[in-house]
Amino acid sequence: MTTRTTIATATTALFDPSIDLADAVDQHFAPSFRRRADDGAWGGRAELIERMTQLREAMASGTVDVHEELVDGPLYADRHTIRTVMKDGSRTHTEVYLFARHDAEGRFSEIQEATVALPADADVASR
Repeated sequence: MTTRTTIATATTALFDPSIDLADAVDQHFAPSFRRRADDGAWGGRAELIERMTQLREAMASGTVDVHEELVDGPLYADRHTIRTVMKDGSRTHTEVYLFARHDAEGRFSEIQEATVALPADADVASR
């Protein structure tokens, strides 16, 4: 049985500066990976690595909390929140609605997501 990547395992690895970013991406995202978020534009692994490099440079810490998760064969969906504390002391709190597909090896091959910026002290777990 193939172990499938979850957003919690992928995000935890991407946020961890002790894990090589290229290794984290290789482990959790297929070579053909593509992603579309709120701006509607599609990006691939190169854009993911660029975005995560910038975030790692600016972020002091980050966590992901998965509130709901569904897997059906290669299909994956969840609702999660990301909290970050930046090196300048600012904080972000983002609720994410994610729909994804896994490849045969269990890595994400496609992610489509919509996000909602929330106040840093918002409690979304009970919604």
